[in-house]
Amino acid sequence: MTTQSSSQDANFTWQRALQEAGLGLECNRGFVPVSVSLTPWVLPRSYWNMALATARALSHLQRQLCSHPWLESTVRELPDSTLARKLLEAAGIQPGLSATLCPINRQDLMLDTHGNWKLIESNAIAAGMGPYSERLGALLQKQGLTEPEFAPNPATARLADALYRSASELHGSRSPLIVFVVEDREDNIHDHNALATELVRLGARVERRTLAQLSTQARKQDQRLAMPYLGVIDALYFRTGYNLEDYGPTLAVQNERINARASWETCQVVMTPTIHHQLTSNKWVQMRLSQCRVDTLMALGQLSLQEAIVAHLSLRTPQQPFEIEDTAKPGWLLKCQGEGGGQIHQQQPENTSEDTMAGAIWMQAIEPQERTDSFWQVRDGKLNSIGAVTSELGLFHIGEDDHYAGYLVRSKPSDQLECGVHRGHGMIDTVQLI
Repeated sequence: MTTQSSSQDANFTWQRALQEAGLGLECNRGFVPVSVSLTPWVLPRSYWNMALATARALSHLQRQLCSHPWLESTVRELPDSTLARKLLEAAGIQPGLSATLCPINRQDLMLDTHGNWKLIESNAIAAGMGPYSERLGALLQKQGLTEPEFAPNPATARLADALYRSASELHGSRSPLIVFVVEDREDNIHDHNALATELVRLGARVERRTLAQLSTQARKQDQRLAMPYLGVIDALYFRTGYNLEDYGPTLAVQNERINARASWETCQVVMTPTIHHQLTSNKWVQMRLSQCRVDTLMALGQLSLQEAIVAHLSLRTPQQPFEIEDTAKPGWLLKCQGEGGGQIHQQQPENTSEDTMAGAIWMQAIEPQERTDSFWQVRDGKLNSIGAVTSELGLFHIGEDDHYAGYLVRSKPSDQLECGVHRGHGMIDTVQLI
């Protein structure tokens, strides 16, 4: 960063600049800017290339696991009450699955003190926010605060292109209908809008519907999926549906909507993701993969030896199932089955139900490389400097060839547990290559 300012004018300018760039959330009080870093993460190209190879190998592995019996047998280890198990059982009773997968994966990696990339988690559903790091890079250059060579980040264009191509090629339509499956009160609309705008530019029609709306209105029609007033749906892009609570307030409603989702997969429609693809990024599945040998990963994912080695290295963080008597394990983190912020703990939270802890795992804490240089951020519209920072690199890979589709970087003060932006600890960041 070449200039710093703490004046009220500068603070106001950043607030306005972030809003104009769509770098924020929409809440009851209106636009709330996300926290952003003004200090790019400087990475040697060799580290960047290794991260790309690691994420691509993991994405390839997940895509191949979709049809492998190992996946179903692993998910069946989970209790009946978990979302993963409910989704699997619902898909299993359908007469025939005809949906086409358009895979979008984001592998969240952390660089450890030995210079190895370690997998924090995989995201096969609602793998978003790529446009945020992309837009932040453009904003930093526009403001003239930095002139680094940013890592290439074509997130918006490539994610949209993957969805458009899959939807248009399914039935030869130049204006396919792509439905974003969203939460009832979605606050992350600017990320959605970036992708939707690009899809419309390509020629697609974009609509947003909730799981509640789809489960009551979407119907199979001549082997295709259709809705009143919309017509035939070419693609469903899920930005919700990764937690059991997303499917409704009661068990009966949840089961009804899960079964409805499974029934859509009997239609000729593009799904991002299919149920099986979503299951490949489950924490329990990741734990079991971390226990596999290199030759096993080669067989499961049809990986080359080199791909299996880099995948194995990233997965090789000790993990084990949660046991009710192990309320705390020094040096380990407790990861619950839920997705989103607030799912990682240093010990079992008080007053948690048995269902909440079902399928939870322990993961040995990774020793990350800290960024200790002068670090500037904008939080709540105000410019300030902070100390040691830890960063998480999320790499997108798409399609049947698992090609690169941009990145998301989230950084946090090293004394914070999670990088999530929604929870307020993390900030959007960029990568500079040297």
